[in-house]
Formats: sequence, structure tokens, C-alpha cells
Amino acid sequence: MAMRNWWAEAHVDGHKSLVTFGPKGKDGGFLLDIYQRSEGKSFLACRIEGSSDGENLILSVDTFNEKGEC
Repeated sequence: MAMRNWWAEAHVDGHKSLVTFGPKGKDGGFLLDIYQRSEGKSFLACRIEGSSDGENLILSVDTFNEKGEC
């Protein structure tokens, strides 16, 4: 199967089909933010970024607490 430099598939409760995505360009990247609820408020819990420096693919994953701290 031909694939771009990044491809993501998400299985989400209550959805019959996969949520899928990838960049349109062969050198493209992505940024995925995942939010979580705590005590009635939402906060950024995780950020996943896929990028390229021209030679290497770089995948970074940062997690945060409800105060915004890594």
C-alpha cells in the first residue's frame, strides 16, 4: 500500500468507521491536539507532531497536566 510520510488511524467509540488522516503533500506534516476534561474544564492533554527536516521524519509527543505543564 502506498503511503505518504505520515498516516494516522483512530478508533473512536461510537463511530462505525475509522477516523483517518495524512498530509496531502509528500513532505507534509501534521499536528494533533488531544483534549481532556477534568472537573468540568477541558485542557490540552497531549500534542503529537509529525514533521520532516528534509532528510529525517521527526515525531514528537508532549503530554500536559491540567495546569499546562509538560
